[in-house]
Amino acid sequence: MTKIADVRTHAISVPLKHALWTAHEELRTSGLILTEVRTDDGLVGYGEIHGSPMRKICDWVKRFAEVIRGMDALANAAVWEKLFALTSPRPGGIKGRDGLPPPLPRSERPQIMAAIAGIDIALWDIKGKAAGMPVYRLLGGEN
Repeated sequence: MTKIADVRTHAISVPLKHALWTAHEELRTSGLILTEVRTDDGLVGYGEIHGSPMRKICDWVKRFAEVIRGMDALANAAVWEKLFALTSPRPGGIKGRDGLPPPLPRSERPQIMAAIAGIDIALWDIKGKAAGMPVYRLLGGEN
């Protein structure tokens, strides 16, 4: 079994020559978080995250790394389900009464979901490398 050994983030921010405007804010930098998942047998997968604040997303990836370390890196659906289950209220789950931690804070849901997405993309990359094919082929794509 290909086990998850390590998860890292690399926050990258580049100043823009000209500011960009969205409906909500002015952007003076372009940023992304590169998520790196390493396996015990040497495979490395990369995922890309866009979102802010970048530091908070990186912190969530780091916290989730503790949860998924040792899991099968090719079982990306199981990893996703385990992480997503932490975000959702469940019967008996209030204040951790069911032995699991309480649901994660709703106020940080965008950053939490971004962190899960970055890990998931990196696991798909690993799955493609392990199978010797690009991810689009794993998903049934032709070209």
